[in-house]
Amino acid sequence: MNKKVLIIAPYSYPSACGVWTRALADAKALKAAGYTVLIFTTNVIKRTGKFSSDHEVIEGIEVKRFKPFFKFGENAMFWWFGKSFRDFNPDFVHAHLYRHPHSLLALILAKRKEKKVFLTTHAPFDKFEDRSVILKFIDTLYDFFLGWSLRLYTKVIRITDWETKYLKKLGLKESVLIENGIAMEFINNVKKRYPMESNEIKVNISNPNYQIRYMGRLDPSKRLEWVIECAKALPEYNFKIVGAPSGYGDELKSKSPNLTIVKERYNKEDFFRETAIADIFLMPSAREGLPFVAIEALSQGMILITSDIMPFRELIVDGVNGFIVNSSQEMAEKITWVYKNWEKLVSVRQKAILTGIKNSEDESNKKLIVFYKSFDERPTKRL
Repeated sequence: MNKKVLIIAPYSYPSACGVWTRALADAKALKAAGYTVLIFTTNVIKRTGKFSSDHEVIEGIEVKRFKPFFKFGENAMFWWFGKSFRDFNPDFVHAHLYRHPHSLLALILAKRKEKKVFLTTHAPFDKFEDRSVILKFIDTLYDFFLGWSLRLYTKVIRITDWETKYLKKLGLKESVLIENGIAMEFINNVKKRYPMESNEIKVNISNPNYQIRYMGRLDPSKRLEWVIECAKALPEYNFKIVGAPSGYGDELKSKSPNLTIVKERYNKEDFFRETAIADIFLMPSAREGLPFVAIEALSQGMILITSDIMPFRELIVDGVNGFIVNSSQEMAEKITWVYKNWEKLVSVRQKAILTGIKNSEDESNKKLIVFYKSFDERPTKRL
């Protein structure tokens, strides 16, 4: 009999959400390995005021959605899935996102039924400057009163190494590292563009197109004001922002003729088309976990310029596979420097591609399946 896995996350498609991307990737990998998988999420479409249907099959994975009965802040939603939990009767329960009510409820229900229960944290520990004082205070209260709950999960999965010190402060001595991995389509696409010889990527030395991109959620946490300011400061270069609206309103608009803003979802083919003609990819985020789009941009040989936050410091070695800056002014200065030194940056682009290949979905899936198989032989109580 196939083992059952229940994955619980706050959002699902069509929400633009890295947590959902990882939850779906885990579900697909587990299903391919022979597990029976079901996902529980809310019916909320993130930052749109819209709602999805109660049930849907997404890329072969059954998704059951629930209506929240209370919401606090941007993402903290209270929703009840106890009856559906009992009906499915999973062997494994896998919650995504620390400090959220659904993860705590998953832990309680799993412990009551003596089920194995895992938590993927999604790195919510950096000191985010754009987070309100009230929400920072709530984070502190949660960690003080409920941080000990981390020790009750069968195992906690972190997506970055930098989380370790925070988890240890909360009393968790051990956790497992399974990074976010990008879909193999990104790896296959770059290998078509740039041949690999003796495990070395051959990046063409060609003239730049003077095209600069941001692609991803149009969310205030992405701090896209930096891109707007860079475009205004550098009228000789062409900038483009592309992504699904997710919190920004009318304030996100072009103030320069050299900046185009496209407020709509994009797919992988759109991404490949844009990154094929662009030279530089900007990630000025105020907060992140481990952003898929940054790894995707690296995988295509883009020059990635990011803000100086913990996730990027783990992903980027400044000047080696990308660049890290501290302000919009520094970002504009770095863009100018990159173009002045373009022919000298072949090595940076090569190392960017290798970083993307290293962080592939295949690699993270292998780790996930090995992780689950290590628990397969341990007994689980049946109802």
